[in-house]
Amino acid sequence: MMNSRHRLALALFVLMGFFAVSSYAANPMLTKEQLQMVQQLSPGARAEVLRMLQSKGAAVPGVAGTSSGEEETATPSEPPAALQPESSQPKAPKIPRLKAGDTVLIKFKREPPPPNEPLSSPDKAKVQKKLPEQQVYVVDQFGAVTLAGADRIVIQGLSESEAEERILAEPAFRDLKVTVKRLPVEKPLKPFGYDLFAPTARRFAPPTNIPVPADYIVGPGDTVVVQLYGKESSERELVVSRDGDIPFPGIGPIRVAGLKFSQMEREIQSRVRKQLIGIKVSVTLGKLRSIRVFVLGDVKEPGSYAVGGLATMTNALLASGGVTRIGSLRDIQLKRNGKVVSHLDLYDLLLKGDNSADSRLLPGDVIFIPPIGKTVGAAGSVRRPAIYELKTEHTVEELIAMAGGLTAEAYPQSVQIERIQDNR
Repeated sequence: MMNSRHRLALALFVLMGFFAVSSYAANPMLTKEQLQMVQQLSPGARAEVLRMLQSKGAAVPGVAGTSSGEEETATPSEPPAALQPESSQPKAPKIPRLKAGDTVLIKFKREPPPPNEPLSSPDKAKVQKKLPEQQVYVVDQFGAVTLAGADRIVIQGLSESEAEERILAEPAFRDLKVTVKRLPVEKPLKPFGYDLFAPTARRFAPPTNIPVPADYIVGPGDTVVVQLYGKESSERELVVSRDGDIPFPGIGPIRVAGLKFSQMEREIQSRVRKQLIGIKVSVTLGKLRSIRVFVLGDVKEPGSYAVGGLATMTNALLASGGVTRIGSLRDIQLKRNGKVVSHLDLYDLLLKGDNSADSRLLPGDVIFIPPIGKTVGAAGSVRRPAIYELKTEHTVEELIAMAGGLTAEAYPQSVQIERIQDNR
């Protein structure tokens, strides 16, 4: 028999439970305050309340009612997962998606068709006979693979299971079990330095609006700008003739071909002082001539090229399309009159920014690129993994320096060296 106090508590509890069930209709559960109220009831009243809640489908974890008169403690339960903060909920694992350049292993397994399904057509059976049990494919630049008996199938952006379903959608593969697995293949090492000769680099031209250096060799076709001032003022543009002379007014022809620009300037000033009293002269160069050089050896387009008068060895290499993968970047030779007059190591330019060996060209020069020398690859935890051509380097330390040094996660105590020896 319940007294008035118990009836009051029960009425309050039922009222609060009504709101709780209304709020959490999908999963009604007692709040912490309601659980504390249940603890304050006598065992008999508690059992009566629990029976009522159970009849309404409410969940009361950690609270039990007994007729033996023993008190039990109520342990507040955790709120439903839907009510937990978003940050505390476990995040779903990220599903890897296929992309262009990925290497995938596709397996085909023939399974007997269902009893009620008609046999495959002869064309389908012929296609399936050509399919290997498994084969490695590389997703092309458009995100597709090409399988026998089907057009290009785009699988970029799909997961492995989605790619399997996409392949099975093709009529030729409906009787097969298809498995797609992405292989963690490391990208192959590329030879270092050849990206310098990208197709867009061919549009690069040497500047023509910069001051002419003092060691520029004057030749036929160059335009010499002469400005006279003093008793009389005038300006003339004189083109160096095929004989190497300029027709200077009031003085006559002056031989300038083969002279450096600084030497030509002094020669003209000396002749004016002697023959034109009271007149001074200023000498500059206007439009420069084009010169013809040869680029031969292991280049993409060997042949003869017309370049500007200020062109250097690298300008001519860019005009020819660049060095091929079997050509040397470290021993580019400049030949003049049958003799090697300069060697260019492009690694100095690429790794150190040193272009001091990039010699200026003269008419008839020959740039020759010999075959590549000894090479070694640096892979793993280095900043610039690539295949490098050796010149004076002989140690692992020098190779790592060329590769930009070690990364932060490198473990120098464990270095593996693989070497081809006796063709093995």
